[in-house]
Amino acid sequence: YMDFDKLKQDSRTSLHKAVIDEPAYYKSVGKLRNFSFWSPPKNGLWEHQQIAICTAIAYIHGEKKIPGRQGVTEAALLKLPTATGKSGIIAVIARCLDAVQRVLILTPRIALTDQLMDDVTATFWTRVGYSHVPDGADTVLQHKNGDRIDNASIRKILPSNAATLTQDNKQHAKKRMVLVGTHQALAEIRRSMEGDDKAKRSEAEKFLSAVKSSFDIVIVDEGHYEPAVSWSRGVREFNLPTILLSA
Repeated sequence: YMDFDKLKQDSRTSLHKAVIDEPAYYKSVGKLRNFSFWSPPKNGLWEHQQIAICTAIAYIHGEKKIPGRQGVTEAALLKLPTATGKSGIIAVIARCLDAVQRVLILTPRIALTDQLMDDVTATFWTRVGYSHVPDGADTVLQHKNGDRIDNASIRKILPSNAATLTQDNKQHAKKRMVLVGTHQALAEIRRSMEGDDKAKRSEAEKFLSAVKSSFDIVIVDEGHYEPAVSWSRGVREFNLPTILLSA
């Protein structure tokens, strides 16, 4: 599924009419071939995970304008049954694509947020043969075959740490950053902009502005929950490229 024509022809995708920057697509998926998790004899990605990731890459490098809706960014939907490895798909998109350096991951529940943070940080990578090793003042994920995945600043979104996250975003401007949180936490930060506390209003405004201006993509897990009014607003007001994963 590295071949874009094959991906378009797969009846499980809806890319047959999509406008895709194919050289950029091939550059992104080509880099994945260098990682041991992509196609080892065992403990690697399943075929359907590879298809989902390639579809996400096609979306990332595709036209996202919606005819008749100027200034609105079209989202993508990946539908996979429960227990088919959505967390691995999210981890690869968040950690391994050059075109994606700033990632906001939203979930409907705190427990799912914690699980995804663990997977993106280490749990998924351990399952596919990677471990954390020191690299100067930093750490990287390294496979026994030698290939490496750069470290990332992975943070949990809480209403109380909006200012800290904004500062981290500035401090780690040249480093991959992944924020993971619930729709509720994001909605609470938005509500702070309407409150009487000037300091909290300022913190919330700066955080939301930083996400909108510097993040590359929003990933929404359990995407069938997304149409809830407050959650939908939280996602759509960023007007960023968005991938929804749903069972």
